[in-house]
Amino acid sequence: MAPPAARMGCRADERRIRLPPATEAPGPDLVAVEPRYLAVPTQPVRLHRAAYAAYRQMKAAAEADGLPRDVLTVTSGYRSSLEQRPLWEDALRRYGTQATKYVAPPGSSPHQTGRAIDLWLGVRFGRDPRNIPAIAATPAHQWLLCNAARFGFTPYLAEPWHWEYNPPGAVPALPRPAPFPVGDDGRTLDEAWRRGYRHPNALTDILFHARHPERRGRPLSSTEAPLVSEWVGIRDRIVRQFLAGRAARPGEGPLREGYR
Repeated sequence: MAPPAARMGCRADERRIRLPPATEAPGPDLVAVEPRYLAVPTQPVRLHRAAYAAYRQMKAAAEADGLPRDVLTVTSGYRSSLEQRPLWEDALRRYGTQATKYVAPPGSSPHQTGRAIDLWLGVRFGRDPRNIPAIAATPAHQWLLCNAARFGFTPYLAEPWHWEYNPPGAVPALPRPAPFPVGDDGRTLDEAWRRGYRHPNALTDILFHARHPERRGRPLSSTEAPLVSEWVGIRDRIVRQFLAGRAARPGEGPLREGYR
């Protein structure tokens, strides 16, 4: 009987981790991935402890179904917003306004929770969009589509290697928003800039939630018209002026309007 890896046609529902602004996984919740589970043993990776426990169960099941031991090893896990920044800037250079299809801007990546994991699927194709159909057709990816949900993992369908630990009804608490100065818009934005945030919407989120700590990072909805208007006002009257001033400073780079 062919192992599940040989079955084709399985589907998995995409259910992305949604982040409050500027969240980072708390350090005590992060654990080091053991070398046997790493695609490159000399490159350390950390994951949220709950995601790591579920991953090890999933990896054992995949090996029991006949997938090679070096397949479904970990290439990336937790990344801070500062670590995300060079990946985002490289995506901007490569893909321009399509960059968000492939890389999340700093401050909005599920990797910051430690519950997003990139896996080696057994092929040496680069992560160029032209290679995605071939990567998606690998036995390892087909196995994930058939089985990963049993272990709490959900796909990001645009990137076959990217999976997120987000089980329904059993999601670990989201990390608390990283603290920013409250009550002084200039200090809040200066601190956000120091941490690597460069994009108008991310900066607006940070400033808005610094003004409204009672929301605990909860995203705005379309039913909250007064607060939405306040958010737009913060972006247009404060954040854009702040960014224009930063863009005028030598060596700090141009303002990238239009990117999220």
